[in-house]
Amino acid sequence: TRRHWPGMILLVDLSFGVSMAGPFVFVASFIDQAALRIPGVSVIGLFFLFYSSTGITLRLVLRRLPERIGARKVLLAGMVFMAAGMFSFALVTSEYTWLMIVPAILTGTGHGLMFHTMTSLTLEKYPMAVRGSGSALALMMLDLGTIFGAPVLGLIGERFGFAVLFGAIGVFGLAVAATYAVSCT
Repeated sequence: TRRHWPGMILLVDLSFGVSMAGPFVFVASFIDQAALRIPGVSVIGLFFLFYSSTGITLRLVLRRLPERIGARKVLLAGMVFMAAGMFSFALVTSEYTWLMIVPAILTGTGHGLMFHTMTSLTLEKYPMAVRGSGSALALMMLDLGTIFGAPVLGLIGERFGFAVLFGAIGVFGLAVAATYAVSCT
């Protein structure tokens, strides 16, 4: 692993893990605490319907985009969409519960652009014989971002509320995107 160290992309993998704490750890609590209700509709189901269908559709439709414009550009665009999605949770209130589709679409777009791109960029320095080690490293960084990010974010959310929690994820994501962009120039 040291011989094929992928560099700053590992920070992106970590950031993605922190970002995944938003939808996969905190959205359910956000829905409950904000009393988000749509009669006859599961709000969390609505969120994940739009999140997943956007991510999967973009992944299929734009599968050749990294080859055409460059993987790093696609990754940076995904990071911006992910951050915008985190910031957009501030739009969602009990009066405008249907706006939950906005962060779902934006974060789903971020996920659809980021995951496969960051994984391939992590693996590009690894020869085929040791790609499993590179893949394990990428996924460990992602898991570390979620495992260590979630408790910190939970403290932020408990003290300052969900808008600040999701905003902190967005700010962290943009800071990592800027760091990665500068390191690749």
